[in-house]
Amino acid sequence: MRPFDPLCTTYSHNIRVLRLARNPGRLGTMPPALAHVSSRDFSAVIVCVGAGSRHEPRGQNGVAHLLEHAAFLGAGQRDYRAIRTAIDELGGDVSAETGEEVILYWGSANEPRDFPECLDLVADLVLAPVFDPDSLRREVGTVIQEISGAGDDVFQTVVEGAKSLLWPEGPLGLPVGGSPRVLRRLGADACRGYWRASHDPSRMLVLVVGTAAESKQARKRFGAEVLEAPRVPLPPQWERRGEGPYPPRSRFAAKPLAGNFARLAFGLPGISWSDPRLPALDLLNGVLGRDETSHLWERIRGEGLAYNTESYVDCFSDTGWIGVLTDAPVDRAGEVVGIVCEEVASLPERLTIDELERARASHIARIRNDELAAPLEWAKYQALHGYFLGRVPTVDGVVRELERVTFEDARQVAAELLQPERLVLCAGGPRRALRACETAFDKAGGVG
Repeated sequence: MRPFDPLCTTYSHNIRVLRLARNPGRLGTMPPALAHVSSRDFSAVIVCVGAGSRHEPRGQNGVAHLLEHAAFLGAGQRDYRAIRTAIDELGGDVSAETGEEVILYWGSANEPRDFPECLDLVADLVLAPVFDPDSLRREVGTVIQEISGAGDDVFQTVVEGAKSLLWPEGPLGLPVGGSPRVLRRLGADACRGYWRASHDPSRMLVLVVGTAAESKQARKRFGAEVLEAPRVPLPPQWERRGEGPYPPRSRFAAKPLAGNFARLAFGLPGISWSDPRLPALDLLNGVLGRDETSHLWERIRGEGLAYNTESYVDCFSDTGWIGVLTDAPVDRAGEVVGIVCEEVASLPERLTIDELERARASHIARIRNDELAAPLEWAKYQALHGYFLGRVPTVDGVVRELERVTFEDARQVAAELLQPERLVLCAGGPRRALRACETAFDKAGGVG
């Protein structure tokens, strides 16, 4: 799963902000939380469950991803065909996605009359998966094909490699999709056990986009309470905890791959969803590599060194990371590595007011322009925001946070987070490109 920049997708509806009161003493006994975003033009239900790969039992990496697939094989009174028939008839979007800390289930309805069926289907997927052993045994092969296909996407391969450098001893460093070796050992019992442990109502947030009547239906179907609280469970006991990624044993990893290009994934320790520095970091991301006028875009894409170049920010409940993805011709891979290292090291000093304002204007324009274009993606972001922080954001609220960032704020955050001595690199490609990458990274002070 590629890192997702949710602030790039939004939409204009009358959004009611719900402030959620945290009460840790009740966690584990609470019913699901419910948030309502008022809309007369779009209807959807999104459910966040604290069941991502970070919370898997030790030795069962991939069970969360397999559970996500298992739900669509049979849930409630529906078998596989009935589920697929319902999805086709709804004509909207009913699906799920596994991340490091959540499984996200969602469904959208094209017509108001379809919302009850959409809600019932999503609720069954979350609350009543069947886990038929024979069906699940066949699905394991499908999941292995999926992650093997992802392995052919060398960008995903190097992203997972960079994460394993940042978190070499914890579950955040493991692939979200799992590995074929482990998946072949998992079955209905493992999925059922993980579902029972992870799909506790206290770890659920249900977001309804639609009318008050639709929100009432969801509240009844899930037995949810409108009085909400952040729903993030603690990391597993076997994980070494801290404010950020662990000090890596090595900061460079090479993955030999055939082809005429190298794919590079750089990573830096980042920050959590709740860190007040996040708006400033989001603007710095625009200056570094997200925008088409960014430093990396102009020096790499603009000079014809790579077609794909981007930077991103990925947040978790108590940590996060800053990433750079780029490709490079085999004979110039070392040059691209040097450029990225140089830009990360120099941005805190080279940042100018003009380029910060340009990044701010670009990001706000993107939010405003996308208001009508991607309502489901923005609703997913709202659900995640509510799950991790206990409040559902408005478009105007996000814009106000970006507008409050000063130049001094951005310079300070850049100095705190863009520390080249903490940079890691996973490179994939032909061996001669990998040698050039390692040499260039070493020259920049990166190989530990």
